Amino acid sequence: MSSEFFIPDTIQKAIKIKEETKKTFFLGGGTTLNSWTKNTGSKNLICLKKLGLKNIERKNGYIYIDSMVTMTEMTKNPILADNLPLSEIVKSCHIVSKNIRNMATVGGIIASRYTRSDFIPLFLVLDAEILYEAPDGEHLDPIEEYYENPPSKTMLIKQLVLKEDHEPFFFKTKRYARSSNDLPIIKVAVFFRPEGVAMKNIRIAVGGLYDKSMRLYELEKLLEGKDYTDTDLRKIISEKLNEMPPARNDFRGSGDFRKSLVSAFLEDILTSAVKGDSVE
Repeated sequence: MSSEFFIPDTIQKAIKIKEETKKTFFLGGGTTLNSWTKNTGSKNLICLKKLGLKNIERKNGYIYIDSMVTMTEMTKNPILADNLPLSEIVKSCHIVSKNIRNMATVGGIIASRYTRSDFIPLFLVLDAEILYEAPDGEHLDPIEEYYENPPSKTMLIKQLVLKEDHEPFFFKTKRYARSSNDLPIIKVAVFFRPEGVAMKNIRIAVGGLYDKSMRLYELEKLLEGKDYTDTDLRKIISEKLNEMPPARNDFRGSGDFRKSLVSAFLEDILTSAVKGDSVE
């Protein structure tokens, strides 16, 4: 149960309350807070519903998604639905149940830092940025920086920022879950620029392999510039994954199983590139 419930009407007031009140959490849709299994003690909640962070807009080559926009609102927005590769975000919204879609917010998805996420690997390969407010003002950081080095200061996520892409690209994702409505055990996302059959500016992100979703930079370096029709890529991918630290191991799957999924998914994704799928 919450001890105190605050409803500020400005972002600055919300930040001030968070700084001055112990054990305080921002409340968006509530799906993350309600699903926590660990005992976090008494929670003081700061409701964000009056901050007006509910818009999706296109401006100067970028898409700005406010942090209180829900999954359902994303599925109904024509800016996202008609924009490749951002329409993949809309597809991911349909994976979860209707109740979750109606509640879960963009800000909550980002702030939760779940490794078993359908969205964070997408945001990572799309080079997303987050706009957030802190006591010292507004900041714009790459989302991978947020996950690699989380800000220690009090901060409130305001927007997810995505650049519109008009150059040729390949983009595809794959997931494995116990059911269609379950969080993924493994989620893989791949983006690259095709130059003939060469992969340029390749980005690979995975969720569920370790304790946080992450870019596979070392594997990206190995594959950069490679011919995606090369049958030796499977061996390169498998060997690199085997060199990586042991993956997470729990009742949903062993570390070896998770690595084998990532390897198989990357092989399938590159096979789809050979077939011409998802090349725009």
